[in-house]
Amino acid sequence: MDTSDLVVGGKQKSTIREISRNCALFSLLKEFLSRFNVFAKYHPYMIGKIDSVDIRSQTAVVIDAKTQRRIEIRYDESVEGVLTRNKDQYVEVSGKVQVDRNFNPVSIQTLNKINRVDTSDLEIAEVLPSYLELTASTEPTISVELDEDKRFYTAELESLNIFACGYTRLELKENLEERVDSCWDEFAREDCSDLTDSALSLRERLLNTFREVEQ
Repeated sequence: MDTSDLVVGGKQKSTIREISRNCALFSLLKEFLSRFNVFAKYHPYMIGKIDSVDIRSQTAVVIDAKTQRRIEIRYDESVEGVLTRNKDQYVEVSGKVQVDRNFNPVSIQTLNKINRVDTSDLEIAEVLPSYLELTASTEPTISVELDEDKRFYTAELESLNIFACGYTRLELKENLEERVDSCWDEFAREDCSDLTDSALSLRERLLNTFREVEQ
């Protein structure tokens, strides 16, 4: 059997990596729908590139990467520094974002917070559940980037088939911790006789990287 394959239900073959990615994307979609107001069509986040900042009128314009729509933001002094320092860069906008029927941002009704988009790598120790500790001599790093449409963060630790998404970097870290927890529970704690060759390989990599500690 090809060790890159996982047999699901004895019928369909999918790589563990694909399953991890699909689970993460499904979780993000489910989270979006739970937050989405069907009648008012609002969402609490968007990512956009700062195009201009007018200090006198305290307005800024961010551009949605997918639609290239220019969206005006009215801000107060608390976020002015973030806006001026990050012109032509991508930022996370938190607040009340109106979206159209295709879920594309249309306007920002209320602004709560703005953070610079940070796609620097994450250390695995930052997203470990409290009951796990690192045992590997070299700490794995998790690559972080924005998705193709610049709508959300994605992160992947390819060696352990861990993939997660998030609308903010903080949310990404929280979702990564959930994925590590799920992966450990599904593979490291599973009876070896119930695992395929590829799953056994992943289990071995997990056990060589982490160990459980007493709470």
